[in-house]
Amino acid sequence: MRAVLLLTTLAALLPVPSHAADLTLRFSGRFQPGTCQFSVADVDVGTFDATYFTANTQSPMVSFTLNRSSCASDLRVLHVRMAGTADSSDARYFAIPTTGGVRGLAVWLYTPTQQTLAPNQAGFDWITNGTPAAGHLLYARLVRTGTVSAGTINTPVTVQVTYN
Repeated sequence: MRAVLLLTTLAALLPVPSHAADLTLRFSGRFQPGTCQFSVADVDVGTFDATYFTANTQSPMVSFTLNRSSCASDLRVLHVRMAGTADSSDARYFAIPTTGGVRGLAVWLYTPTQQTLAPNQAGFDWITNGTPAAGHLLYARLVRTGTVSAGTINTPVTVQVTYN
């Protein structure tokens, strides 16, 4: 009986073949640069008699501010460009749609250093230094490109901002 008990105990202590498996666990995710919020008010370039542009080639400049807020600190340089329809007589300026009756004028956008912001061309780099909010001063004016006719203007310009 002792021998059976001893054999049973030894059998229980012997390794039993087992099966094992390796699993690979993969982690995924996306790490994106931060973002910014942008705003700009519509710009009123003024009211003029059509004859004003007989003696003047440009209207007085009007300032406006492109604002940014809630910018992530990892955004250091914002690349700003203005998109829209170029004037057919001078591609440096934005065309005024003829639906309002105005002809012979275009919109000139530029920076404080008078760098022209031509339609669909590289604009300017806005250095943020990681600050969350700021404004960038810009200017607009009407430019005579031909014989001016009276009417109203509504020129759409899209501000495009990319960052790295």
